[in-house]
Order: sequence, then structure tokens, then C-alpha cells
Amino acid sequence: MAEHIRGRAAWGAFGTFGALAALLVAGVPLRTAAWDVAGVGESEGRVLTDAATTAAVPAACSAATGSFPIRGVQYVPHIVGEPYPHPRSAPDDTYGRKMRHLYTRDLPLVKILGVDTLRVRPWEHTDDRSDFFYQMHAAGLCQIIPTFQATKHYSDMLDEHLDVPDTSTNSALHNDFLRFAASLFPDKLDATKVVAWSVDMSLDLSELLPAVGSSCASRPMSTSSAGLNFNRYISLVGALNRWVANNGPEGSIAPSLAEVPLLLPLDMSRATESATWEVQLATFFECMEEWAPDVMNTKLGIKTRWLLSFALPRDSGSTYPLQKLLSISARKFSDSSTRAVVMIASQALKHDPNNVNTLVEDFGSDTTVPAQQDILQAAYATYDTVSTAKKVFDGFILDEWQDDWDRGTRGPFFLARSTIEDI
Repeated sequence: MAEHIRGRAAWGAFGTFGALAALLVAGVPLRTAAWDVAGVGESEGRVLTDAATTAAVPAACSAATGSFPIRGVQYVPHIVGEPYPHPRSAPDDTYGRKMRHLYTRDLPLVKILGVDTLRVRPWEHTDDRSDFFYQMHAAGLCQIIPTFQATKHYSDMLDEHLDVPDTSTNSALHNDFLRFAASLFPDKLDATKVVAWSVDMSLDLSELLPAVGSSCASRPMSTSSAGLNFNRYISLVGALNRWVANNGPEGSIAPSLAEVPLLLPLDMSRATESATWEVQLATFFECMEEWAPDVMNTKLGIKTRWLLSFALPRDSGSTYPLQKLLSISARKFSDSSTRAVVMIASQALKHDPNNVNTLVEDFGSDTTVPAQQDILQAAYATYDTVSTAKKVFDGFILDEWQDDWDRGTRGPFFLARSTIEDI
């Protein structure tokens, strides 16, 4: 039974993350015995977990907490093999008490690895998460990046053939966003601080870049599929940002978010090199403030930061253009005082040696580390090099939950596409 109830941060996937702790903890050499958690068995895992839980005491999550740079983890305490949610499905509240047996075990371990921030998936607004926030506080995890379920409303736009969302005060979008913001009032968070907020949907960079030219005059137009998707997406996210930053007589409808930035997802996982892609990517970053001022929040309030997401291919990590993508992004950001957080993932799965049609988790062996460890350590070194040179990145998030078996090659975001099936 234990094999079927391991959470994504348990001794299946989280064991691999334990071996990757040197990515996040300063001063810990790579592959030291102190962090050799990947090979521990279930019983040893329970002992270590119990020790970490026993050691956890309410920590100092003070008013001073809530700032960048961050060291984060994308945290989703759910069952191994659980299907990735449908774009229109209601959020499954994985942060409620039904997953308490997972997060009470995981959170102290996550803190031990040097993490200070959790990025979380959309949650059901009516469910009680007080225990989850208490356990975060007790573990000394003081910052959170909540996520609004924008994909459901983008899907509604597709169904209703709308180019812009219904933003009336009685619309589903308005009411859902109100409930999302209300779920983040300080009295509900047990001293945990919202350091930023985000959405569960990204532009599809691989589809969008071919529609971008070499200047801001070449904005993706609604006459193309890529342009339609781009304009739907920025109209939806722009509406959310206007509601947060409204400085008129009515004020913000989301005061719990008014003092923190939007982290705008950009899934770069499927970006491929071409003769023009570097120019197109640079143009895209340079012109977004002109094309989508409400999304980038250039006139409304606290400026939006990018959340650059990379799901690195397991079998070709050395050829994926990660350094080029980070370098181009950093160069354009430094020209415009733009900031970004980088989120990176790689699969911890491999083909079963006994059946190539079956996937199994890669725990390495007595003589080799899991391939995921080498890929992520190399990726973090690349991030650190670019970050040190340009100083435009506000932190790093490890997306350990790339191990969702049906997620494929993308990051943890739905993509703004033309049909619900393609999202």
C-alpha cells in the first residue's frame, strides 16, 4: 500500500529532490552523504521524516518576511499517478486536511533543504486550509505564491467565442477572483506571507514566436490563431491586474494582493532554435509593456515579474538551449528594469529496462545518481551563472512535480491555445 500513497514530495519523487538539495542549500557540496536521501528505504524515510517533524517548532514568520529573492519549490501534495487536472475541472484542494498525512511529513523536509517559499496550485476557495498554513508556519516556511485558476475562464471564452472576458461585477470571473483574493486575507494564512501571486496558464511561446517580428510594430494580430490566443490571454490577465491595482474611489477588489507583484508565467519548455528566434524572443520581451500594459502593470502599480518555466528534456538536457534562453531574457530585462523568477524541472522517470513501454521512477543505483539530479544541477549552475552576470533574477523555484506522468514536456501550466483539447 505504501507504494501507492507516496506523495510527489515523498520517498519516490522527494527522495530524488533530497539528493538535489545542494541545488538550494548554500555551502553543501554536491552528492555528499549528508544529502544522499534518494536511496533511503521507506522505513528509513519515516525515521527521517519523524525526526524532522519532531524538530519543527513554530518559527519566526514576522512582518519582515515577504520579499525577494526567493528559494522556492512548486509544492503539490498529491498521489503518485494522479491525472493532471482538466482545464475546466474544479480545483481539488490538495492543501486541505485530506492530504495532511503528506504535507505534515513533507514541509519540515522542504525547509531543511533551504526553501523559503512555496508556489502552490489553484485551490478550492471554500475549503479549510488553516492546518496547512499552520504546518507551514511550524516548519518555518513563511512565504507563498498562490495561483488563480485562469484556465477555466479562458476555456469559457473559447466556448462562447469571446475575444475578451466578461468582467461585469456579476460575472463568474469577477466572483471567482473575489473568492480567491478573500482566501488570502492575513487572518487565514497564520503569519504566512503572500510574496507574489500567479495564474495557472501561460502563453505558448513555441506557437507565439513565429508571429512576432523584429519590432513592436509587429504585434501578434488577431487575424492569426497565435494572435487570437495572445490577445485572449492578455485581455484575461489584464482584467485581473486592473482589479488588483484599481486606485479609483472603489479601490482594489483584492487588497490582499495589492502590495505584491503578479508572477506572469511563460512556459519556455518547447522553445526551439531557428534563424530568427533570438530576435523574436528579444522583441517579445521588449514590446510586452507596449502590447499589454495592464498585464505588465506598467501604469497600474507594482510591476509584473516574469515566471520563466523550463521543463528540461530528460534525454537531451545538454542540447536544450537553456543558457541562450536565460541569457537573451536577462539581457532584455536589464535594458528595461524588468525582473523574473526562474522555475526549472526535469523528469525523474525512465523506461523500465524490462519493458520499454513502461515508465518507472529513476532512483539511480549504488554507483550512479539519478539522471534528474545531473540535469538539474547543471541547469541550476547555468541559472546561477546568468543570474550573477546580469542580476535581474529574483529567485529560483524547483518544480519537482514534473513527475506527473501525463504532463508531458510542458511546465506546470495550461497553454493559451485555440481549443480546450490543445490547452
